[in-house]
Amino acid sequence: MKFAALTLGKLPTGEHPDPLTPGLLLDVGKKRRTWYCRYRQGGKRHRHRLGYFPAMSLTQARDDAGEMLKRVEKGVPVEATPPAMHPQSPNAFTLGKLIDAYERFRRAKGKRIKTLDDSLRTVRTNLAGHLHLPAKAVTKADFRDVRDIIHARAPDQASRFLSYCGPIMKWAVKEDHVERNFIPEILKIKEVTKRDRVLDQDEIRKFWRATFKLDGPSGPAYGRMMRFLLVTSARLDEAAGLYFRDVINGQWKLEDNKSDRPLRLRLPQLALDQLGSGDPNELCFHGVDAETKISGYSKLKAKLDKLTGIAAHWTQHDLRRSSATAMRELGVAPHVVDAIQNHALKGVTGVYQHPELIGPKADALAVWADALALVIEGKRAWEAA
Repeated sequence: MKFAALTLGKLPTGEHPDPLTPGLLLDVGKKRRTWYCRYRQGGKRHRHRLGYFPAMSLTQARDDAGEMLKRVEKGVPVEATPPAMHPQSPNAFTLGKLIDAYERFRRAKGKRIKTLDDSLRTVRTNLAGHLHLPAKAVTKADFRDVRDIIHARAPDQASRFLSYCGPIMKWAVKEDHVERNFIPEILKIKEVTKRDRVLDQDEIRKFWRATFKLDGPSGPAYGRMMRFLLVTSARLDEAAGLYFRDVINGQWKLEDNKSDRPLRLRLPQLALDQLGSGDPNELCFHGVDAETKISGYSKLKAKLDKLTGIAAHWTQHDLRRSSATAMRELGVAPHVVDAIQNHALKGVTGVYQHPELIGPKADALAVWADALALVIEGKRAWEAA
């Protein structure tokens, strides 16, 4: 069988001699393909590991085997040529170590790392079968195969996976860990869907009432947190990490957040009512104990879905979009809504103006809380455009 660069990755398990280079063979195992050169020296047969395909190309393997056989003919010891490093050697720079190095770099840089844990968890989980391989041995085909596996169960996740891998491989090229960043060349089967789901007033009323019916160890706390998200337009992880000490005299000071900008919100009474009471070092919305965050969001959300009776699919993050949309319908200025959600100001304004807008944000949340109270009572609080 003729060797060709395009077919080497499809050879079945076993040893495959190269018909053009005596002694060269490709040993195909379940996890890797290894180049070997076989020769006789000193009356004994020897087998020398050259490297791993595709990190070592067919051309390079033939060249190295040819040089090795020349040494054999001259009687020069072949072992003077160091054997290729095994992928699982502690000194081998694997894909897993590359990702670890990228994480250290990002954390040392210290900017825009709020979503780093989630993105790297996604990358490591989906590349689990490749992390032990040499970084230079992982190919575009490997990433493409992983993309297809993810797409079969979650199309949006497959596109996000590639988006997360792009910066890692771009950094790896600049650091000379790999030769090429081929992630941009891999097609996204489906672009990430940008959600625009907004709960209408009837759905908001059903949602609000259903949150009081949740039971179990974390049900009531989860219900309070969901109501708090709707009133404040906060992110889920921001509310999940809220301690009683973070709210002083009705003002919530949020230091650690996705935007990497401190946020201060004067909360309306409707939001304060959802916090409950506790010691300063206790979580407002805790799980099995006062120091443990709520877990099992998917199961709790599934219970809430059944209780609401809302037919159309909605997510927890849709609450944030729904409150922002409602505030706009109630006449709140766009830049105030952005300030409540801690979005960065765009363009030149963002460079020269850094207003906290404590008063306008408090007024806007008060207007929204009053409108929400009417909706809960079954009244119409605004007319959607």
